[in-house]
Amino acid sequence: MNLGAGAKTSAGYGYFVSPPQPRASGVQAQPAQATAEPSPESLTWRTGAVKEYRPDKHTGRLVDDESREELSFPQTAIEDKGWSPARKQKVRYACVEEAGKRRVVRVRRA
Repeated sequence: MNLGAGAKTSAGYGYFVSPPQPRASGVQAQPAQATAEPSPESLTWRTGAVKEYRPDKHTGRLVDDESREELSFPQTAIEDKGWSPARKQKVRYACVEEAGKRRVVRVRRA
């Protein structure tokens, strides 16, 4: 009986596996989300200045104007995808509070 398709089936390539079947119970499994999108009400908007932006590393750092706290932000937080924030540029950023720490989720031009 031939179980594979294509070349190199004798080496273990080209075999098919059926996808897992959903459970018969009425509860559907929800896919896990690594970073859940925060609700707009939970966002706190503040102003700051970019300290460093590294597009090659997909991250940046900014300093809050009031508290002088330094926060990092991912490249995905930048709202205008064609914009690259320069050093010392004023920005508005949105953050959420998680486990007593602030996490930047949005960055836009001031």
